[in-house]
Amino acid sequence: MNLEQHINKLLDYLGILYPHQIDIEAIAYACKAEVFPTPIRSHCIPHPTKSGWSGLYINEQLPLPEWRQAVAHELCHHVLHVASHLEISKLHIQRHEIQASHFAEYLLVPLHMINHDDIAHINYINEGIRWIAEEFIVPLDLAKNRWSMFNSLCALGGER
Repeated sequence: MNLEQHINKLLDYLGILYPHQIDIEAIAYACKAEVFPTPIRSHCIPHPTKSGWSGLYINEQLPLPEWRQAVAHELCHHVLHVASHLEISKLHIQRHEIQASHFAEYLLVPLHMINHDDIAHINYINEGIRWIAEEFIVPLDLAKNRWSMFNSLCALGGER
């Protein structure tokens, strides 16, 4: 089972079926991570008071789409990356960052939630990207990646 399939199982377990139900803070809490605003760079560290939990410190200056992406990204570090970045090589850190970026994409824009009826009227790539960005409340670059993946799957006869 790949990372995207694991995330889809998590969403299914939490009863999340539609884009408006993707409450990233509630998902983090269900995974034993609590979100805290911070004026500095976003990061994940052990929770200050709850054993076995993480604190996801998210830059409070971020607009909502980027904030949601940062929470999902840091949640990946909590769920999958238990080693301290001080103790691993730069190559592993880079791999973790790439994985966290994919994790955020899969969690915030599950492809199975893109309903063909919702996008049947879309004629241009930029319209599709904007639709995903607005529907799922994500940054345009993340929406662009997911729109591209969705259309690739459709071309292969997958979802849609």
